[in-house]
Order: sequence, then structure tokens, then C-alpha cells
Amino acid sequence: PNAIQVSEVEALQAIYCGKNEFHLHTPELLSQLKDPQSDCSSSSSSSSCMLEFTLQVRLLEVSRPSPPEVDLHVRLPEQYPYVAPVLSVASCRRDIDKLLLQDLTEYSSELTGEAMVMKLVWRLHDNMRKYFLIDGGVDDVDTNAVAVGNSTEGRLRTCLVRIDHMRAKSRYVKLLTSWMAELCINGFLVFYGRLILMLAEGQSENVRTYFVRHRTVNVDVDSSGRPCKERMLTCLCDGHTQTQRFLRFDVIEANSVGQLQNVFSKAGLQSL
Repeated sequence: PNAIQVSEVEALQAIYCGKNEFHLHTPELLSQLKDPQSDCSSSSSSSSCMLEFTLQVRLLEVSRPSPPEVDLHVRLPEQYPYVAPVLSVASCRRDIDKLLLQDLTEYSSELTGEAMVMKLVWRLHDNMRKYFLIDGGVDDVDTNAVAVGNSTEGRLRTCLVRIDHMRAKSRYVKLLTSWMAELCINGFLVFYGRLILMLAEGQSENVRTYFVRHRTVNVDVDSSGRPCKERMLTCLCDGHTQTQRFLRFDVIEANSVGQLQNVFSKAGLQSL
């Protein structure tokens, strides 16, 4: 379990690298767990063996300067992921906090046996849309990103992400395209010099499944040629639409800024 916890926490640190997005409360324990000879069982307190961190989850599709945000506090027991993490949530709405925590607790019990924090974050994000944007009465939502309704079911989720680099490009691209086909996700993967952008459009649950895979499955190799996970994936835009823009998933090599702009303009995404 130690190796799983260390890998997951380090991945989360890399993914949530913005200001105040991730705070590790137990850096000394993380360093200790990296040591294969370490043993927390000798500690006088079981709580001292729990990796503890806080993730700040925001609804970026809200147009006001201070969008709704929730602090997800996570403690990983020594036997995690074979037991569920200890969770708490905090926002400006205590009534909503109770609903969010209840759902996350029930969902985490279904995921025991696998690294689950990333899945919990996406679950939280989807529920924040429901409670803050719909039931919560927020009236300054970007209507291009969130459609009116009581559920995201049946609507398309569109995400634009930036991939920092690909060392094993052929393998990486083959894996991404196979996921897109399997999950019925359309869009494009475009290369321009060192810039790598991917737009994924599909059913919300399928796009969430893709994100979880992209952040938890070995997709590339490190500088030593060893398989590694994607830790430098950046989500640039994430929203919902009722209009299907793509009929397939394309891999595009752009040779100029004009060609890159044309990729977006053809899809009606000039503003991106």
C-alpha cells in the first residue's frame, strides 16, 4: 500500500500545481514512506501513519471572480486503498457539504482496492455542478459551459487539455486513440512544435473515465525508459454542450500557427 499511496499523492501534487490547489499536511511521512525500509506500524499512533492532504476543487465554468469552491480533506489509512480514505469537505454552504460528503463516502466504499482519489475529485466536481449551479441558485454561470437542466446525463462534455510532452510518441498516441474509440469520444489530438493539445467530446461519464485513465495509467516512459504516468496534464477548458461538433477523433500535425487556428475554427472554437 505504501507504494500506491506515494505514487498517487505525487501524481496529485503534479496535477494540482496551481496556487492553493494542493496542500500536503504530512510531508515528513511522505518522505518516510518513500523509504522501502520504513515501517509505520511501530508508531504509537495509527493516525500518524496517515498521509493527509487537502485539494481545492473549483467550478471554473462560473463567470464571477470567486467561483464556488470546496476543500476536500483526505487522510489515507495505512491499508489504503484496501480501505476507504477518511474524507471531509468544507465550503461556504454547510448544507451542501453534508450532501457532498455523504455521496463521496458511499462512492469511496465502491472503489476499495484501487487508487481512488482522482475519481473522488471528479465525482465531487460533478456534484458541485448540481448543488451549486442548479440547486444552489448560482445565476452567473457561463451558459456556454453549463447547460440548463437537472443533470449532465445525455449532454456532451467537452474538455481541452494540454499534454506537456511525449517521449514514446507512437505508443502514447496509439493508447489515446484506442481509449477514444472504446469510450466513443470524438475530437482531436493536435501537435504544433512542442505544443500538444487534445480536445475530447463525449458523454460526461465517458470523458471522466478517460481523465481517470490518463492520470492513473502508464502512458509514457521517463528519461530512463521506464513506463510512467502522465503527471503534467493540464485541463485548459471543461464544460458541457448539447451540440455535437465532432464525428471522429483525429490526430493532426500542424505546421503553422494558421493551421493550428484552422483546427479550432473548423470546430467553431475560435475563442479557444
